[in-house]
Amino acid sequence: MFVSRAFEEAARQYLTVLNRKRETPFDFLKIGSWWDRNEEIDIVAFDEKEIKFLFGECKWSSNPVGTDIYENLKRKSILLRQEYDIKENYYFIFSKSGFTEGLKKIKDEKLKLVSVDEMADI
Repeated sequence: MFVSRAFEEAARQYLTVLNRKRETPFDFLKIGSWWDRNEEIDIVAFDEKEIKFLFGECKWSSNPVGTDIYENLKRKSILLRQEYDIKENYYFIFSKSGFTEGLKKIKDEKLKLVSVDEMADI
């Protein structure tokens, strides 16, 4: 539990650095997490003026992340997208152990897969 929370914080820091360098899909003003009684999104970054959101999932697991995690993140993001009139949304998935071939093959310009090695390179 502690390591996964630290990994989430590292992912937020990674995105904050990219944002400062203007290497994120948009310049976000706020970053944090979101939850309600039943759901949680590890990372939510947004620009409330342009109503653009970035949703992130962090997996500190010995197994590669698969398409189920991406689909679940999209499903959870709908809860926020229903609350706000979101103009654009993006998805970032952070993984300790990489990604399945199925997830790597998804052709979605709004999806970014980030490995621990990539996070260490900034």
